[in-house]
Amino acid sequence: MKAGLRACLGFLWAVLAAGAASAAPAVGPCSLTFVVSAYAAGLNQEAKGDRKGALVQWRPLAEQGFPPAQRRLAEHLLASADETGAAYWALAAAAGGDKAGAKLARTLKENLEWDVFVSIRKKVRARLPAYVDCLPGWPGTGTVDGPRSITLNGIKVTAHDRLDDEAVDFAFRRLAAVLALARKELPLAALVLPETKRIEILPGGTNNRYADWGDKGREDRNVLHITASSFHDKTSGFLARTIAWAAARHAAKHLPDMALEDPYVRRIGTMTLVGSVYPDVKNAPFFEAMARVLKMATQLPSDLRRVIETVDSVHYIPQSKHFIKSGPLDAVAGSYKSVLSSQGNRLIFVRRKMLWASNMGLLLLLLHEGTHVVQHETAIRYAADLQRLESELKKIPEHAPERAALKHKIAAKRKYVATWIGNEKDARGISKRMRFECEATENEIRAARLLGASPKLIERSQYLALCGKARSMMIEWREKRLRQGLERMNKR
Repeated sequence: MKAGLRACLGFLWAVLAAGAASAAPAVGPCSLTFVVSAYAAGLNQEAKGDRKGALVQWRPLAEQGFPPAQRRLAEHLLASADETGAAYWALAAAAGGDKAGAKLARTLKENLEWDVFVSIRKKVRARLPAYVDCLPGWPGTGTVDGPRSITLNGIKVTAHDRLDDEAVDFAFRRLAAVLALARKELPLAALVLPETKRIEILPGGTNNRYADWGDKGREDRNVLHITASSFHDKTSGFLARTIAWAAARHAAKHLPDMALEDPYVRRIGTMTLVGSVYPDVKNAPFFEAMARVLKMATQLPSDLRRVIETVDSVHYIPQSKHFIKSGPLDAVAGSYKSVLSSQGNRLIFVRRKMLWASNMGLLLLLLHEGTHVVQHETAIRYAADLQRLESELKKIPEHAPERAALKHKIAAKRKYVATWIGNEKDARGISKRMRFECEATENEIRAARLLGASPKLIERSQYLALCGKARSMMIEWREKRLRQGLERMNKR
């Protein structure tokens, strides 16, 4: 086996074993670590030229629903001229999200008679993976550990302090049913979920639906994050689907030879776009608009381009008829949620339906929320700097000229961090965090001017009344456009 493959498998084993240590893990064929080990043994046999030995390892895994093993079995059957058997296993692998399996299924579709192919597809759709039944009753009803924590089959579930008691109770009451449904959605989800170490219910705004593993930039990689608003659907199936596909992504990126064919995700450069799972929301216009917007962004100066490039993922979650309506309608076009983000996973939400969004408007939204990502990164960096600077300050003599400059630097960084994490108000009753919105609005104005947009695109911003510099920039912009218009008229 190649060294890279060994390293990848070793990493996956370590990640999942760490989670399994405290989460009463599944054992044998119900365990992802067991399945990956058996699959790797098959790869090792194949590398030695023992194809028969590899199939001995892969067939039971294919029967149980493991997509890479299903695809390997399909390839073997195709090589043996059994196109019907190959189509069955290729379609099964495709249903589990295996990209190569889906490609093979499309090829076999062209080779087989249509009625034969349809018959095979019906058999695949009627078949349930064995994983669904290997842990009967999982995750169970759970036990209450406290007002903001429960345990489900060894998985610790906690709720963020900023959530009110009603939201926490609602999420806790629905969680077990959601997880049980998610296990049945995809074979990889059935393996990943029981080995999850912890689940955190987090604030994310009124309507921002989100579920994913916090496995970037954190020591504790096997933790599932879910926003409390995700539970506020008319049925639990949509959150279950979100979790299932997140589980599949979590597993697939560590599997040695599986690329996931994900219907909800597109990648443009370094940015990941995540579409909505709700059937009344069309993701294609969002993916297409984002491609145009990111191309437009290449025309911006380097400092503004970097702001957008700081965003790792954009999640599209406009209003759906499947949401439970509660409280006032959330008209926010988009947002950055620092509580959901970590290094390497800075994410923003787009709430505006693409039907009502212009390319320029979407670009300015990305720039505004991307500015908040940069501000968050700055606050983290400043917080890390403070201890070092305080230590340096102690080494400088009391009356040394450089001491005053360093004290000023420390005070400025401390103020920035305190403003970012705090909620203090000034004498006018306006949040001191408004400075961050003002900076983001200034970036919007700069970009809109550079790209030849109309000031009308920003004139309705709620922040102009509170941001003096941004307001001055708008006045200067309008006056310049007026002068240019008069000059054009005089030349006629």
